[in-house]
Amino acid sequence: MLCLGAMFLTNVLNIASRAIFNYSLVWVFPLTLFLFIWMTFFGAFVIYRLRREITVDFVYGLLPEIGRVWVTIICNILMIALLALLLWTAPRLIRSQSSPIQVLQIPRYLQVIPLFLFSIATFLNFLKDTVSLIRERKIPPADHR
Repeated sequence: MLCLGAMFLTNVLNIASRAIFNYSLVWVFPLTLFLFIWMTFFGAFVIYRLRREITVDFVYGLLPEIGRVWVTIICNILMIALLALLLWTAPRLIRSQSSPIQVLQIPRYLQVIPLFLFSIATFLNFLKDTVSLIRERKIPPADHR
């Protein structure tokens, strides 16, 4: 909400500045883009955490409970691996984006930090869910296949 509010206020300020003084604030668009990136990744995590994302689970719903548990564990492990790979590349990506964003004069890597914060939070959430599924002992014994 803070990002959205800041984007709204700076754009209203820019529109008023153009209408009243015939002067455009050149920093408004880059700042709006920067705030939009941050808002998108934090919003995506909130949507994921509240389980409000769009899912197609027709086949998943046809599985028995134990099948859903196994599919969930396998998918979680795959997501944990993917997020770990993404986070492993983070330092290299951040180092490669040291040039400043024009007009704002802030380091370009600040645009990718929300991606990594989202990845860390999602990684931890998948890890917690997977450990919880395994601890609840809903997984069938080996002879129950």
